[in-house]
Amino acid sequence: MNTEPEGNDRNNISGVTESTPLLQHDASPENDAEQGRKTTTTVQTPVPWRQILTLCAVRIVDPIAFSQILPYINDMLRDMHVTDDPARIGFYSGLTESAFSLAVMLAIYPWARVSDHVGRKPVLLSGTIGVALATLSFMLALNFPWIVVSRFVAGLCSGNSAAVHSIVGEMVDDSNAAQVYPIYGLSFPLGTTVGAFIGGTFAYAPLKWPFIFRGSFFEIYPYAVPSLISACFTFTSVIFGAIYLEETHPDKTKANLRKTASSDITIVRSLEPPPSALTLIRIPRIRSLTISGFFLCFLSSSFDIVFTLFAFTPIPLGGLGFRPFRIGLAISISGIMGGLLSVLGMPRILRRWSPGVVYWFAMGFWPLAFAMMPVLNTISRWKLELTMMPEDPVISVPSAESDPAVWIGIVIALAASKIGCMAYGCNMLLVRASAPAPNALGSTNGVVHLSINFTRAISPALTSSLFAFSTQHNILQGSLWAWVMVIIGFIGQYTTRVLRM
Repeated sequence: MNTEPEGNDRNNISGVTESTPLLQHDASPENDAEQGRKTTTTVQTPVPWRQILTLCAVRIVDPIAFSQILPYINDMLRDMHVTDDPARIGFYSGLTESAFSLAVMLAIYPWARVSDHVGRKPVLLSGTIGVALATLSFMLALNFPWIVVSRFVAGLCSGNSAAVHSIVGEMVDDSNAAQVYPIYGLSFPLGTTVGAFIGGTFAYAPLKWPFIFRGSFFEIYPYAVPSLISACFTFTSVIFGAIYLEETHPDKTKANLRKTASSDITIVRSLEPPPSALTLIRIPRIRSLTISGFFLCFLSSSFDIVFTLFAFTPIPLGGLGFRPFRIGLAISISGIMGGLLSVLGMPRILRRWSPGVVYWFAMGFWPLAFAMMPVLNTISRWKLELTMMPEDPVISVPSAESDPAVWIGIVIALAASKIGCMAYGCNMLLVRASAPAPNALGSTNGVVHLSINFTRAISPALTSSLFAFSTQHNILQGSLWAWVMVIIGFIGQYTTRVLRM
């Protein structure tokens, strides 16, 4: 159940019913879409920056914990001898991420319901503590089942994302939402950048800096340092959030209780139960957001997983043959581009164009992001002389990690993926605008993110399996997976057509 956004004028409450959309527009969405412009509000409510930045500081540790394993997970599985076939490493790394996403999908709606009863802040902080503990468990993993269980527990604790989105929705109103959501969305690419840097830099830390990381512990756990740093970040953020973050749930704050007591309409709104998931999914725009969110998440999560596989895989098998440090560098560059786009680009774009138009436009960049992968492998094949030993053609294949043309192509692919990720911010804005009533915002977020996290549960295993199949059978020089994803990208853009109108 949601209260009025912080800073709203008392007069805005009058005339509101349970069927009133959460975002009020001076013109209908249809007219806005026909003009391709976003209707602006003349008076903007001051943004509660302290609370927004505090929330971002707590939220950022989730992508740090998620992405810090990406640069070295393939090497870690190889050193564990999970499989002796290099082409199948991607399958097992995909399973680990599928375990994480499956757990998020199972936990997201229960977390949202718990936040309705105990408040948003306890759900956010308790889930973050669980992420820290699961990261420490991953650090101590000695076999593949242990890795999978640790990632599953981390996913269960990360299932509080719908409650976190509700916090943002309760902090803002429709006059400043377009300004706040891109900044809030920055926490994920920034966290991904920091996490990838930590993972790429501190993987094999005992070998790089033996005078610092020495002893039997680091000999047994050579990949422990990135997880240890990530867990320290996470515990610090919990302390920071416990001190500075304020509760936003309408029934759990004194200010909102006073506001409830002064408004009969707000009392009705608080007592009326939110609509069921089935009722919400029957609304055309929410149904479109759910379906398009499925494709958006499938494309973005597949890209995150398969890019590391593609960069790790030797050139003859369809990849680039990068080392963990270079993979981490590429992911960090991606995060920086995403951050700049969120801060400098998206607010200006949303002031000119409606979220539905930007959503459709951003989804159109996913086919380009995936199509660049076969191009990069082709450039690598052209640029390098492959001197392969007959008995072991994989180990002796050189890497393309220092070739300028390859890095230009990588930047193009990563830039296209970050433009595609702009759709996430638009999705959140459209969810807030499409909620049938303020007290339905949490339920609407839960329905849409249930679809999104279902995709996260299946996409890593499906995409990594398709990648392994393509490389094992050398179909289209190991690039069959990329062209399949290009087709899915065009389908994903097509599903946003309703939201553009």
